[in-house]
Amino acid sequence: MGAGQNAAREGRYEEALREYIWFHEHALQHRQSLYGVRLSFALWYWMELAKEYPEARKKLEEIRDRKTETLASGGGDRELFHDVRSINHALGEEEKTHQLFTTMLKTAPLLAPACADLAIEAIVKAGDFMLAERYSDLPEDALIRWSEQLNEDVVALTGDRDKKRKAHRLEAYVHIYCDQVGTTIAILQGLRRSEEAMFCREWAVTLIDSPPVRRRVARMLNERYDA
Repeated sequence: MGAGQNAAREGRYEEALREYIWFHEHALQHRQSLYGVRLSFALWYWMELAKEYPEARKKLEEIRDRKTETLASGGGDRELFHDVRSINHALGEEEKTHQLFTTMLKTAPLLAPACADLAIEAIVKAGDFMLAERYSDLPEDALIRWSEQLNEDVVALTGDRDKKRKAHRLEAYVHIYCDQVGTTIAILQGLRRSEEAMFCREWAVTLIDSPPVRRRVARMLNERYDA
């Protein structure tokens, strides 16, 4: 990926695109640990290239369409769906993730439920709240699971002596938690269950063990819903 970034900075756009395509298609064959980078930073750099070189967006759309066709016809697996979901997010076309998921419920009834957690954000953004509820855990179960994970992550950070890195990771953990909670709140509000949505928001704060982190979660949720 570094070679592609260098090529892009130097205006060698066609070469940069070749590097990004190679990384997307072959990185995991060399290092499975690149899974997250491949679907986050790598796609961000790809879209930055597309601003200067439209062919880059066109090629990413072609890759997405090919993978979408495989999934829609009943093939593929969860990893392939994750690829499509991430590319749609990068392209700003998350409605296509919702469309693909609803198609897969018919053409791949066993695979679709296994991909529901990856699709849930797009389903909510599409306003399909009944479908979102169908493939979501009960709010109370989800909140317990997510809060336990955040509490564990916070405890694990206590041994990190790098204050800057620690603060960055903590902020990322809180953002992830609030995004998860926010999706549940959006579903409840979309279903006109306002009281449950308010309870969900309050409980999401209460379940956090660390007082400083609890206050940060409260502030972040307040910023989102009291603005």
